[in-house]
Amino acid sequence: MRYTTAQKLAHIGRVIIAWTLAYTFFGFLRMYGIQDLPEAEFAQVWTPRDLIVQLVVASLATGILYGSLDLLLDRPRIQRWAYWKILTLKTSLNLVIVVVVLILLIMSGVQLGVIDPDSMLDTRQPRVAISKSAFIFIVYFLFVDTLLSMYQQVKQKFGRGIFQEMLLGKYHKPKEADRIFMFIDLKSSVTIAERLGHVHYSYLLQDCYFDLNTQLNRFKARIYQYVGDEVVLYWDLHDGLMDNNCVMMYFGFMDRLEQRRKYYERRYGLMPFFKAGAHLGRVTVAEVGLLKRDIAFHGDTVNTTSRIHDQCNVYNEQLLVSKDLLVRLEPGAVLQFNLIGSEVLKGKHSSLEIYAVDRVQQAAAVPVAQHS
Repeated sequence: MRYTTAQKLAHIGRVIIAWTLAYTFFGFLRMYGIQDLPEAEFAQVWTPRDLIVQLVVASLATGILYGSLDLLLDRPRIQRWAYWKILTLKTSLNLVIVVVVLILLIMSGVQLGVIDPDSMLDTRQPRVAISKSAFIFIVYFLFVDTLLSMYQQVKQKFGRGIFQEMLLGKYHKPKEADRIFMFIDLKSSVTIAERLGHVHYSYLLQDCYFDLNTQLNRFKARIYQYVGDEVVLYWDLHDGLMDNNCVMMYFGFMDRLEQRRKYYERRYGLMPFFKAGAHLGRVTVAEVGLLKRDIAFHGDTVNTTSRIHDQCNVYNEQLLVSKDLLVRLEPGAVLQFNLIGSEVLKGKHSSLEIYAVDRVQQAAAVPVAQHS
């Protein structure tokens, strides 16, 4: 995935917080009531200040290393590996993180219950003393790592923010909300499928969907559905209107495909091109299903977006948006908008103004306000 600097820092910050909670619980388990045990290893040297210092050291070191590793492995080439390969690589690198954290704890004078520095100087049984305490730490680390990995996989399954909303039961009861939708699909898909055959056509869609996914975080988009060669994206108003993310997402995807033009032409003998339609409006959001629970959107807004998208073929345009969305976009010199016309879309009784959207190459764009 492509992340902005702010998103990278936010991710590392969240990982640091997660490991801070994990180490705090670990410190509690290791140190609670230790003063009541006269034979305890750390009874004479432990102080709350020492514990806090080392919790901070362990949390920062693990959080920064673990979070950076997530970002390092979240590359298109690696993410296309089989999951067992990614898991093997990540587990191996996590063991390196364990060693680094142990070294940092030792250097800070360990009181966290991981390794007793004094026992390391004991020539009679240093290996036993180290292995027992370090083993506890490693097992706990890998346990927390497994939980975090499971959480990340579930989050990827449901999409950005959806798992948290379902966990909190936000849409257990249907609620109304304003959302921006974009329908995007492969142009001339039937012709391409006949040319490539179903198997190679499926590989093409996999490649295209993967390239689309690399842009989601960059433009704060979420995936609602995959339907054949069509993908439905959506945003809440804040994320979608910020920096015109709901429109720039399309051009970011096109740029990504263009960067990989040689790959597509070499493997498939063609360059895929997508068309899209976008609209803004109110929908009802509800959690649906039991065995395959998901968030569903109900209402005319989704249908209208689909109808706008269908007009791309009629007018031979790459991206169409409704006036409802256009008037909410930020004016600027990056995009230009051309009125296509007022259409009475299928299933509608009133007309809707539709605009074609393109990027300005050299000439300045006509401000959005002039088309409102």
